[in-house]
Amino acid sequence: MNDRKSTLELLLRYLDNDLPSDERTDVEDLLRQDGAAREIFREIAQQAVVVADVARVGGASRVEKTAKVSSGIRGRSATRQRLMLAVAAIALLAVTVSLLRRGGEPEIVTIKALNGPVEWIGSGGCVTRELVVGGTLPGGTIELLSAYSWIEFEFLDESTVTLSGQAAVTISEQKQKELHLRYGSLSANVQPQPTDCPMLVHTPSAELKVLGTQFNVDALFESTRLTVNKGRVRLKRLTDGREVDVTAKYEVTASMEGQDGLPLSTRGRAVSVWKSALRTDVVRGKWLSDHWMLGMQLKKAVASGQMSKADAVAAYKNAAAFDAEGGSVWADASPYGSLVLLSVTQLSATPVVLSATASIRIKGRLHSSDSVKFGLTTKKSAGGFGGKYSVSVEGDALRSDDNSFEIELPLNEFDEVTESGDSLIGKELSDWWCVAESSSAKFEITSVEMIE
Repeated sequence: MNDRKSTLELLLRYLDNDLPSDERTDVEDLLRQDGAAREIFREIAQQAVVVADVARVGGASRVEKTAKVSSGIRGRSATRQRLMLAVAAIALLAVTVSLLRRGGEPEIVTIKALNGPVEWIGSGGCVTRELVVGGTLPGGTIELLSAYSWIEFEFLDESTVTLSGQAAVTISEQKQKELHLRYGSLSANVQPQPTDCPMLVHTPSAELKVLGTQFNVDALFESTRLTVNKGRVRLKRLTDGREVDVTAKYEVTASMEGQDGLPLSTRGRAVSVWKSALRTDVVRGKWLSDHWMLGMQLKKAVASGQMSKADAVAAYKNAAAFDAEGGSVWADASPYGSLVLLSVTQLSATPVVLSATASIRIKGRLHSSDSVKFGLTTKKSAGGFGGKYSVSVEGDALRSDDNSFEIELPLNEFDEVTESGDSLIGKELSDWWCVAESSSAKFEITSVEMIE
């Protein structure tokens, strides 16, 4: 098995289902144990992805002109090459993930949709980002690493779960399905479960018992917001053990701080305009008040001798008499760029519906030359994940002499990230985000609103 050509031929026969069962088992053992074989496997997968992308963008004729296949495959016919690559594109990465990460554990979910950087942590701390639609996974942790990431996975009974934006969940299914949502947004369509074995969803502040329903959960460390669209979910607040049954069209928030009752609220009447209360809506980013910024500027002026301490104190006190709510959200740096993420639904029961005549108006300051991407996450009006939409803007189009910018983006300029062909019009706005590709990019957001 050390000869590259023979290994390549064997893998191609494996993909073409041209091996008896005992030899297929030998190939699977080879892939678990032989790094060189896995590398060849990945090369075929990469070629398959290239061919699939070119075919999607330019059509079959362009594939024939641009596809390049490794030397071990060149002896086959063009038809055979395309067949092998098509098979690889659909099945190869899924097989790789299942074989290399599973370690004999039972598979409990299948990946149905995937976008952006997503990380899987399996037993023994094994980490991979080589996930693919159609791949199967055992129990472990799924972590979404960017605002534009999402994943949908399905249990064996066809119950589906969608994670959106930066989120992390640990899944298991032994006696019953269990999800540990550390943070982020989750939407689930759950098939009827046994009465004595409901699905359990754990968050830092609550526990949910689900027998069969459609619901959404937004989890932060200090609070959990549950919205039920169909059926019923029982929520228990962890700080005091108080429980409440939440039925369709109702929602509730369980806070680590609140020790009063768990009042249910109905969804408010939908609106088509919205303005972010930055300080309370921010999920990712750092809120800095104008007073804090002024204090830092005055300290620097005193330290450099440009102003006396008494004058600085007087200037600060004078400013304190004005609006104390002003400020901005500064982008957080991450391996996948600098990010500001604002929740639209975190503290409000009022649905914000996207209309064809609406625009998003954004104000801020860009302190670097980086291009940025503005994005929207949506929910379906009947509940569930509705897709992500974004538009890119060059840094030069935003920058001014004082670094400030104001831009108005009609909703019809936002492209769907999910590529399902669905329009965002009529869906509900779940969160707003802005990301620059460079983790060193510096920008701040001073206002975000939807106007008509």
